[in-house]
Amino acid sequence: MKYSTALIVFFVFFAVLPETTKSQAETSQLCEQKVEYSVVSPDAAANPAIRAFSGVWAGNVSFQSTVEMCVALVVEKIEADGKVDTKFVWLTGSSTGIENLVSLGAVPWSGRIEGDTLRLVGTDNGNTYTYVFRPKGANEMTGSFFQNSHEYPLTLTRRQAG
Repeated sequence: MKYSTALIVFFVFFAVLPETTKSQAETSQLCEQKVEYSVVSPDAAANPAIRAFSGVWAGNVSFQSTVEMCVALVVEKIEADGKVDTKFVWLTGSSTGIENLVSLGAVPWSGRIEGDTLRLVGTDNGNTYTYVFRPKGANEMTGSFFQNSHEYPLTLTRRQAG
């Protein structure tokens, strides 16, 4: 009897876990790199403006006519207070292809959503990097990349997982 009760409690507990705790690792090709990530769906009761950021996004930043940076943003987790956990992916090179690679990587990066804006701020080697994103419809985000005193516009498009 004790075994049956414990088994029932176990199944009931896991059957009623909220969706926000369920996620599954995915792998996608983002900026010419295989990236593993896990997107946790925001709570269904969360503000729709915050929920809009969840998912996988990819696009480019143009610095000059021949220099681009591929960027991808995976918004893996959004908390009720607006804190976000992301995976930021980049590939910098000339528009002539991967053979002119300058830099690539994928890093976890925490940020915050305030109102309709997701902001990521970080520093490296004395440089300050800031990304500001705003949804534009259901499948596009626009924003800016700031490096020290320079601003570069960017657009990201929602990607399907996998």
